[in-house]
Amino acid sequence: MRPFALIICLAVLIAIPASSYAIGIEVGLGAWQQDPQGNIAYRGADIDLEKDLKYDAEARVIGRVKIDMPLFIPNIYLMYTPMSFAGAGSKDASFTFGNQTFTANVPITSELTLDHYDIALFYGIPFLRTATAGVLNVDVGLNARIIDFKAKLDQNSLNFHESKSMTLPVPMVYVGAQIKPIKKVAIEAEA
Repeated sequence: MRPFALIICLAVLIAIPASSYAIGIEVGLGAWQQDPQGNIAYRGADIDLEKDLKYDAEARVIGRVKIDMPLFIPNIYLMYTPMSFAGAGSKDASFTFGNQTFTANVPITSELTLDHYDIALFYGIPFLRTATAGVLNVDVGLNARIIDFKAKLDQNSLNFHESKSMTLPVPMVYVGAQIKPIKKVAIEAEA
């Protein structure tokens, strides 16, 4: 019985047309100089991130993975962008943040986290790479950016504490372009 099963398996393998089912993976790391500017509020008056909370610019490492899938399966794009800031400052007027009213001119310590997770499904524009002899490729798809937000304010001397956290999905369009003027060198842009 075993030789018969082996013959059937070989016959099936010979009958299946040869195709490539390769998956390509691209991994990238980068750095981003993040400079927090603007205001934050939660059920109360605005608080200035630079002036009141004393947040400074921070350099963060970001990472991404692109997975090129075979045939008609959409390609996958994953990206992680961490953002977090901490500071010690004060505000020259009393203000409300959430359910807590903070006192003017009393030191405030705070933390702000605003991490981004991108998950995109995309396709390359058909035949564009072939038509341009491998020089140009454009990818188009849908992206879900998931924002993980947390803000925490403390006036420890008065035992005042308040925090707010939430996760927010933001639907977006993904567009990427690669120009490869010479072999092994490419310029990429994403939006």
